[in-house]
Amino acid sequence: MTRQTTFPTDEQKDAMRTWREKLLKRLDAVRARCAAYDNDKVYEPQALGLINTHTGIRLWNQLDIAVVMGRDEAFVADAFRRLREDGGYPPELRERLEECTCTDPGYARHEALYDDRIFDLLIDCQGEDYVQRLIHPMRETDLPTADDARRIRQFWEDLKSLDAGRNRRAPGEGAAGEGSARPLAKT
Repeated sequence: MTRQTTFPTDEQKDAMRTWREKLLKRLDAVRARCAAYDNDKVYEPQALGLINTHTGIRLWNQLDIAVVMGRDEAFVADAFRRLREDGGYPPELRERLEECTCTDPGYARHEALYDDRIFDLLIDCQGEDYVQRLIHPMRETDLPTADDARRIRQFWEDLKSLDAGRNRRAPGEGAAGEGSARPLAKT
């Protein structure tokens, strides 16, 4: 029996484009909320852990991150747990978590605190979760092969490259490795 499905399918490509647009809108909303904190336009009683350091860096606790992202604290806690415990995320995402975690004992005494890059990281984790659902679907008669998984991941990376303005070719065109896909947090 020969396989007739080539991954990513056109439906998957459209869904990936739509999901990426949703993630970018969510990221824009998060950045706007962060800017509102800068301008003292926002007062939220839940945001008690926000710290502005003497160097101008904001440090966010887990509850504040959840408030700004419009999610519950369990979502944020689960994402952090999965990042720390190798919950299927690439090593680059775990390294980025370490980079944006405050280790200064003067600030992070009782709980972990994170700088603004944490929001980009969590958005990238949501994107990674989405790609993993395409590569490892729960119910599918025609499962993607390793080559299909590579093409799905390449298409996603191409979408990220287009978002970053670094690569203007259409997703899925050109040789693998062309362009430079960069995570959102490296802006």
